Amino acid sequence: MRGEPSEDGFTLVELIVALTMLALALLSLSYGMYSGMNALQVARHKTSFLELANAEVEKVRALNYDDAGVNGGTVSPDPNLATAYPGNQFEGRDAVIFNPARAGAVAAVIEVTTSPTPGLIAPYTIRRWVTWTDDAGGTSHKFKRVDVKIEWTERGRPQDVRYSSLYYPGNLGAPAPAAGDLPTAAFVVCPASTCSGAPSTPALGRANFTQFSVNNTSSDPNGLALTYSWNWGDCDINSGGCLAVGASPGTHTYAQSGHYTIILTVQNTATPQGFATATREVLVGVDKPNGPPETSLYNLAPTASFTTNYVSSPIPSAPLRVTANGGASTDPDGDPLLYTYSWGDGLTTTGTAAAPTHNYTNGGVFNLTLVVSDPGGRSSPPVSRLITIGTTGCTISSVVGDNFFKNPAANTINNRIRVTGAGRPQDLDFLIEVKTNAFCTGASLSIPQSTGSFVTTLTEISTVGNTRLWRATASVGATVRFNSGTQSATISGTGPTGNGTQVLTFTAGTGSA
Repeated sequence: MRGEPSEDGFTLVELIVALTMLALALLSLSYGMYSGMNALQVARHKTSFLELANAEVEKVRALNYDDAGVNGGTVSPDPNLATAYPGNQFEGRDAVIFNPARAGAVAAVIEVTTSPTPGLIAPYTIRRWVTWTDDAGGTSHKFKRVDVKIEWTERGRPQDVRYSSLYYPGNLGAPAPAAGDLPTAAFVVCPASTCSGAPSTPALGRANFTQFSVNNTSSDPNGLALTYSWNWGDCDINSGGCLAVGASPGTHTYAQSGHYTIILTVQNTATPQGFATATREVLVGVDKPNGPPETSLYNLAPTASFTTNYVSSPIPSAPLRVTANGGASTDPDGDPLLYTYSWGDGLTTTGTAAAPTHNYTNGGVFNLTLVVSDPGGRSSPPVSRLITIGTTGCTISSVVGDNFFKNPAANTINNRIRVTGAGRPQDLDFLIEVKTNAFCTGASLSIPQSTGSFVTTLTEISTVGNTRLWRATASVGATVRFNSGTQSATISGTGPTGNGTQVLTFTAGTGSA
């Protein structure tokens, strides 16, 4: 304890200080990873709630235009109304409120105590605002604006998302226009200040770093003028700049990492007016440069993990609908993830959906593989599992040379038994190999004797793709006799989706083999 050097040249005090610093570093690293996983979970919940908020906005839009306000309730004064609409206004605009209740109106505030939808946690509160505005945010009643805010508490902290949309007169409750009068909404989004062509979906970028822009290619079949309403998809964190109007809304920078959906609504001047919407996805990562992973200053690669609803026993038959769930995949930087599923049948699904569904129309053995990528371009190693689907059941290979026996095992000639003049085998040992499809769960070989048959059960050796290899070594008794000449043995395969057989031709005779 006097601080004398150890054999390695360190004092005891120095060793204690070094160990303490190492422990603190490990604790800090663990806390950072834990915090990152928590943040990712919150981000996923925000995405689910944002989808719900979008659906609530659409619910209001579907109402009759004159009745598309919200119902403050039958109690006067309504305690929820004051919370939802302080002063009967929202952001300085008169709110459309029906109090007492009016037929067709939706409630201003809904308290949800149990989660009716997978992916949502409860309890949560839905708050709706319907206000008049113009394209400058005034009160000329050119547009009707719908705002939905959803609030909940997660990990002891209040969370919320907000979804907003502008609707032109005629969007709400107007007679349906003829199909030939409907415009087409279309655009692509690029992580750059200028945008052309068709980049990958979704567009990828880094928070507080990449400017996103859109290339609008909307059109009207009758050449009518169009008006444009944009929602950049981040209204829950950027209420002041999440909406835009015009054919070219300029650029947008996302302040936080996450998964965003840009929505374009186009409106023509027909009577009645027609409108259409289009969406594109944006995946925004933490602002970290790509580089060597030795330090946390650089963008690190994610890790893929997934499960499926596939049950292997008994083997299911085609067609089969399989859902994969890569929700357990993680990213050490807390980046949102892009999921690429290769289903093994030549088809691939790439997108932000962690749990897509795929239909297998034919039987076979399929190698389902998942790779996850972050917006910075770092990808995980692939993870995979086999999906075995039956159609015709167990079948034996009909390829010459796939099924054979040797007597003895070292023999270079297949399917020949050397016998004495009395029909007894000169060698008692056999090696047997058989190939089947993957739907066979058992295999055996029956070789006819002069009396009865010699039956051998085979053991599975390997499965490669849709092919299984079976093998057995066996010995016959010294008193066994075989008939001379060309004969037929029977290979039998069994499986839960059906059985199969195949004939194996062999010869028994004297002479060299």
